[in-house]
Amino acid sequence: MKMFKKILAGIFFFCSINSFSLDINNLNGAYSVLRNNSANSDYEELGQINLIKDKIRGQYTKYSVQSEERDLFPELVFHNTNGKIYVELASGIMPVLYEVTENTDFSLKLVNIDNYSDIITLSFNKFYNEFDYENYYRYLNELRDEDLKQKLHELIENHYYLGYDGARDEMFEKIDNVEGYVRCVYTGKMVKTNSIPDGTIMNTEHTWPQSKFGGGESTAKKSDIFHLFPTDSKSNSRRSSYNFGDVVNVTWEDGGSLLGKNEGGYTSFEPRDDHKGNVARAIFYFAVRYNMDVPGYEEEVLRKWHISDPVDENEFRRNAEIEERQHNRNPFIDQPELVEKISNI
Repeated sequence: MKMFKKILAGIFFFCSINSFSLDINNLNGAYSVLRNNSANSDYEELGQINLIKDKIRGQYTKYSVQSEERDLFPELVFHNTNGKIYVELASGIMPVLYEVTENTDFSLKLVNIDNYSDIITLSFNKFYNEFDYENYYRYLNELRDEDLKQKLHELIENHYYLGYDGARDEMFEKIDNVEGYVRCVYTGKMVKTNSIPDGTIMNTEHTWPQSKFGGGESTAKKSDIFHLFPTDSKSNSRRSSYNFGDVVNVTWEDGGSLLGKNEGGYTSFEPRDDHKGNVARAIFYFAVRYNMDVPGYEEEVLRKWHISDPVDENEFRRNAEIEERQHNRNPFIDQPELVEKISNI
């Protein structure tokens, strides 16, 4: 059940725009609580909380905490001391003191002053607050390039992690399942299933290959449904970890997808026409979400595919379906014109 109506989200939204960061005196709403594992930059989802402001007294702002999942802490007390913002998390007998080291439109990063490896992020939960994405995109209209990428990153980071098995469950059983059948996005072949199928028949394509994930947030990357798609095992194997590109010398073909050499003589994979735009927008999302770089020669082709295969009704539906599970969206599906405002994804 969603906790707040759009009017409350709108109030919060305009407060955040005016200050370009969360206002510690106006944090009423739903948040995800994540703890950072500094060893590998992964986050552990601790739970969902609802902050309710109790009182403001001088430099202090106190919030009571409601949580249906577990009692993380009963209250938060923010205070401003010598130009720095601190927060006391009531936990056990003694409160633990954290410093607010980062404050964006959608999250607060809290660092334990006695243990710098203890990092907690409070992430404004746009799904449970029924966040108005359309208004936020309008707010971004004047931004370009790196400034725009940073704001989009803040918008879509810290999503809810389902785990890899959980993500595949949702994909094969619901998101990409139509009346008991799942279609391979590369070949069009159909498989009858209501669960994760035998991997020798139907597999899960990581549009951004796992071998190119780099360091940090590996769990989130592997299970992020925005770049996961059902593919039959043979085409999944053929794609391997090759970059996407226009194939001119074909060595393999099935259902409209091609493997072979591009004009530069490099082995590339070219998906069928009705999936090319989906691939482009999945790659653009992944690059912005995880601060990854897309090779220039690949980005050039993806931009072309983004135009030739525009967002259709099914892709927009899938965006909404994933939001219900991950609590974030792919902004390049919502607002395809954002691609033209970023010269280097």
